[in-house]
Amino acid sequence: HTRSKKAISGAHENLDSLIKPGSELASVLQRELSDVMWKYCGVVRDKENLLKGISNINNLKDLIACVDVRIDAEGYQDLMHLSDLKASLITAEATLISALKRKGSIGAHQRSDFPASKKESIFNYRVTLNKERKLEVISKKIEPLHNELQKIVANTKNIQSFKGKLIE
Repeated sequence: HTRSKKAISGAHENLDSLIKPGSELASVLQRELSDVMWKYCGVVRDKENLLKGISNINNLKDLIACVDVRIDAEGYQDLMHLSDLKASLITAEATLISALKRKGSIGAHQRSDFPASKKESIFNYRVTLNKERKLEVISKKIEPLHNELQKIVANTKNIQSFKGKLIE
């Protein structure tokens, strides 16, 4: 598959624009991002903390322009750390906005402000990049299980005890 010269040139320009002295280190911001996600998007979530998490993510995104990236004899580690940070910020933001959109508790997603999900409000959520290059959440109603799968679920035995079982 051949890439256009324009696309390759654009990618080079993008990478070149990231290489510059700055006042922030990508590894420090990555640790801050990890702390934000742990504090505001942990196992049990609520609207207030999810909004605080989004605000913190936006603050970290603003600092991207200040990240110090240098190419030296050691190689391109600064550039790799910045690329990882940028990808992590997108993933973290997608997680936070989709968790905010889901107003109910289901599976591993637990909202203290919505302890239960109503069957009529269960959706699949997909995070996409819109035309303005912003993340947005699109919801799609979950279709009922096909008859064959309903039979399998109905015939599945409940686990009475987890003693001696590996839980992941």
